[in-house]
Amino acid sequence: MVVLGDMSIKKAAAINAASRYSAVFMNIIFTAILSRILVPDDYGIVAAVMVFTTFFERLSDLGFGAAVIQQKDLSKKDIDSIFTFTIFLGFVLALLFMLLGYPIARIYKSDVYVMICIILSLSVFFNTINMVPKAVLMKEKRFALIGIRVIIVDVAGYGLAIFLALLGFKYYALIWQSIASAFMKFMWNKQTSKVKITARINFAAIRGVAAFSLFQFASNLMNYFEQNLDNLLIGIVLGSKPLAFYDMAYKITKYPVNFTGGIIAPVLHPILSEYQHVKEIIYVKYMKIQELISKVAAFCIPFCFSAGYEIIALLYGDQWLQAVKPFQYLSTAIYPILFVSTSKAIFQSLGDTKTLFKAGCINAVFTGALIILGVRTGSIETIALLVAVANWGNMFTTITMLMTKGFHKSPIGFLTHFSKDLLAIVIMVAILELVTPYVPITNVLLSFGFKLFLTMALYGAYLWVTKGYEPFVSLLSGLLKKKGKAPAVEKIHKDDD
Repeated sequence: MVVLGDMSIKKAAAINAASRYSAVFMNIIFTAILSRILVPDDYGIVAAVMVFTTFFERLSDLGFGAAVIQQKDLSKKDIDSIFTFTIFLGFVLALLFMLLGYPIARIYKSDVYVMICIILSLSVFFNTINMVPKAVLMKEKRFALIGIRVIIVDVAGYGLAIFLALLGFKYYALIWQSIASAFMKFMWNKQTSKVKITARINFAAIRGVAAFSLFQFASNLMNYFEQNLDNLLIGIVLGSKPLAFYDMAYKITKYPVNFTGGIIAPVLHPILSEYQHVKEIIYVKYMKIQELISKVAAFCIPFCFSAGYEIIALLYGDQWLQAVKPFQYLSTAIYPILFVSTSKAIFQSLGDTKTLFKAGCINAVFTGALIILGVRTGSIETIALLVAVANWGNMFTTITMLMTKGFHKSPIGFLTHFSKDLLAIVIMVAILELVTPYVPITNVLLSFGFKLFLTMALYGAYLWVTKGYEPFVSLLSGLLKKKGKAPAVEKIHKDDD
């Protein structure tokens, strides 16, 4: 088992899982409540402007967060200098975002975006200055503290949104939720990380992390365009209502990612960065993690594709049924999205953000071309299908570059290792699509239960025949082992992931 002091990947992932599962469940419940109070147009307006707030978040990062984690020789004064620099950066970006409201209003032909951008500039500011405090906590591996923060902030933010929605604030309820969450995250991280504002900025510290952070920043921008071009173009060309349905379908698709990749990925870089000069250790860990992720995706795709109608009808109600087909198509991309979700942390741990940037460029061009093709058809179903195809292409590109440039191994051999899971997905989807139409169940809840039971039966049979349950057994046995004080030495055991 790879151990750093008293923190292993399994222990860190278990801590992160407790908070992340709680957060995802709360997200599902609160979103289900809000989706019955607000109308799709409200979500569409917010989804349109959030494309730009996300862009400013990527601008604000400049790669400093990852650099603070990766660079082990940064002093407290260096980190404080970087933090002070981000405050000035936050003011500039917040001002620019306020001014951006006018062109956004012209793009979407609605003056409501002017006031929305003025208000949301607060969120841009707090997200910018939160970058360094958050990175410090991750570097110190204070995952339990971060987990508690996630739960408290989510409850408070969603509680505020529901309260405002009930008072008739419409889309402003979602906007104030974003601001409140950004403010609370910053205040929590600032107090616990102990970062301070300095009287003068040490630009030598900033230049010291520039080589690493530059490509990280460029990669973040490429990743932004890859993940948000669909929302941007749908909002501009098709309008806020189709955007609301598409965005809701995409958010539901990301739930499995949050349950698995979203739990593991955040803890990988702080832990594996300690081994940036020992690639074989990182590769062993990465391989074990991908085995688990592949097995999880092998269940998620068949179930989500088969039960798409039931999932949306039960969670969000009949007014969101136009999101069913886009969700089904997007759900076929759960495997590549999950598979790639950990790759960024691996590139960072290897200190190879340059290759990460190159992979991001290729993926952004490929994804952008397919999204533009889809938007030209005027159908969110077609866009969803092409975005799914793009994610599969991006997986092969990312894995190829990670294996060849990062680990100097064969990508074909790596991907072949997971061929059984891919074949199982195809077979299970085919069986479910052939069987379920002939089972006349009109009750949505009963239909959901039947499809869940049938998927679990097929999946269980697959795991039993292929002994594919071993990654789960390994994970469970590792978590249940008696915890003792771990030595601060490097070890590799077969049972660790």
